[in-house]
Amino acid sequence: WAAERWSRSRWTTLALAALLLWYGGRTVLRSGIWHDELSFFTASVRENPAAAAPRYSLGVALIRSGRTAEGETELRKALELEPREPGVHYNLGRLAWERGDLPGAEAAFRSALRQQPEDPDTLTALGMLAERRGAPAEAEARFRAAVASRPWDPRARYSLGRLLAAQ
Repeated sequence: WAAERWSRSRWTTLALAALLLWYGGRTVLRSGIWHDELSFFTASVRENPAAAAPRYSLGVALIRSGRTAEGETELRKALELEPREPGVHYNLGRLAWERGDLPGAEAAFRSALRQQPEDPDTLTALGMLAERRGAPAEAEARFRAAVASRPWDPRARYSLGRLLAAQ
């Protein structure tokens, strides 16, 4: 439409072609950030360093790629920017669990649960911690709450079934 409307002038046609080439080149360059989640979220944080969501996503991507320390740093930065983000608390709890810091994991999971009280992943994690502490009644209550929240959740169902079978 624009070419047809403005093609009466040679300079207008050349300017339009140059504009299209420039936008095409920018699109090709920009598409490079979509290579994988790590490059995408790194670019997102670079473009908006004050937003918690890209930092949270970058932290998770770094952890998935095996760069746990860097991932934890990004999660903590996201937590500073948005202290009420349940996913950040949950993932910090998982990292603490993996390090063997069970009190730290429980504190992080409880923080996540305060922000999102019916999250089945957090309920299941707290149930597993209760089970490890030797509190089977609390563990069962957590697992049952997780199953009630998301009936199709295989981890919650398995954990509940395993606990009941052991009893």
